[in-house]
Amino acid sequence: MSCTSCNITNCISCAWQGYCGTCAASYSASGGTCYLCNISNCLICSVDNYCNSCAAYYTLDPSGSSCTNCSISNCLGCSSANICNDCGSLLMSTMGTCVSCQIVGCTQCSYTNICAQCNTLYSLSSDSTLCFPCLIPNCLQCTASNVCSSCIFGYSLNSQGANSTSCNQCNMTGCDSCNSPTECTTCSQGYY
Repeated sequence: MSCTSCNITNCISCAWQGYCGTCAASYSASGGTCYLCNISNCLICSVDNYCNSCAAYYTLDPSGSSCTNCSISNCLGCSSANICNDCGSLLMSTMGTCVSCQIVGCTQCSYTNICAQCNTLYSLSSDSTLCFPCLIPNCLQCTASNVCSSCIFGYSLNSQGANSTSCNQCNMTGCDSCNSPTECTTCSQGYY
């Protein structure tokens, strides 16, 4: 095997012959070439001083010549300086701003008073306006705070079926899930 020098201008390390993997400070690797990238908060330039991607909380100017700070409170990414397109787990309003979700126990709102997903051990009401705690031990999902619709792994709904008020442990050796404490539906590995 022979060693070949990396003869790409402003390249610190070639990934392979004729292709730069790491460029010097103020330069960005794109297509194996190093491009001058003196644009503040720019992550990648594809040609000299033309930005393709900005750092978090910054928005790329349509001309590719600058990265502007996203001025919207709680916004993770803007499509322009005053329109948010990523509020994380916070609500994104139709006006492009981020507003806190007002539903206790909700991890993701679709509107200020509509929840799309509740925290673990909470269940979403049928009208999506409430996250209520599931008070039944070993219950995976409740349809009301005292009605379980499915149990965690290794447990089954009691004999009341979908309107169950308890989850019973599968007490059979080699059983991972069951319909009742004595009727196995999924056997453990090594059992049939």
